[in-house]
Amino acid sequence: MSQQDFPANSQPLLGRRVLVTRPRIQARELSRPLEVLGATPIEIPTIEIVAPKDSGPLRRACTQVTSFDWIVFTSVNGVEAFMNTLMEHHPTIEVLNNIRLCAIGPATATCLGRFDLKVDVVPTDHRAEGVIEALRENRVSAGEKILLPRADIARALLPNELRLLGAEVTDVTAYRTALPSPKTGIAVKELMNNQTVDVVTFTSASTARNFAKLLGTRTAIDLLNSTIVASIGPITAGAAKQIGIETTILPLHSTVPALVDAVTEFFASSVPPPHSKVR
Repeated sequence: MSQQDFPANSQPLLGRRVLVTRPRIQARELSRPLEVLGATPIEIPTIEIVAPKDSGPLRRACTQVTSFDWIVFTSVNGVEAFMNTLMEHHPTIEVLNNIRLCAIGPATATCLGRFDLKVDVVPTDHRAEGVIEALRENRVSAGEKILLPRADIARALLPNELRLLGAEVTDVTAYRTALPSPKTGIAVKELMNNQTVDVVTFTSASTARNFAKLLGTRTAIDLLNSTIVASIGPITAGAAKQIGIETTILPLHSTVPALVDAVTEFFASSVPPPHSKVR
């Protein structure tokens, strides 16, 4: 079931209050479709996107970008951080004309498209495992040079597996994920204690981990025991589970539209929430 399966102007999420923990700059991508379906999104980001502590490796990669055969982007944040730095060193994006681009999923591909860049590979599995398989199918040759502009805490799986394919991998930190101020934890705790949230959404492992850090692990687990948790994909759900947080809603595909569809399907036939009458 997807949004298209509901009648025009239908609001299957009417009265549902959804906690959106994405970074502020990306929150609307999730909040907007939820609003269309009748939900009340509550945006309280549990992560902030900040510059690397040392931007030297990213800058060097950008100055030497023509030496790479591939650039693999694993997030929208990676695209934006890389492109902003690249444009400081090159007047046009034509410098990327002879480099093949891989985007981990449709949102990342769309972000590259905003820079008028053609994406060569988008895996059907929007995880590092999918990227590895897609590049294997596209016959990454031994000795080819691959650039990975990623988060500081990204998994080692992707560069390690690409090196096993014979590629020369340059893995650089394009951005860091940081904890917001302690006031964020206080705001989340008050919201949860007032029982005014129907579902908490996690769109990355970092949003789940930082949720627990901001509230304290025991408090986070206790508060979420009686609240529906929706994770965007298995990596995020796995990170939540390691903390002790169980995921109830898990879409088939690790994308924001699929997450919205999964939340909608879960609540479409449920009893209306008690706070819906006061909206």
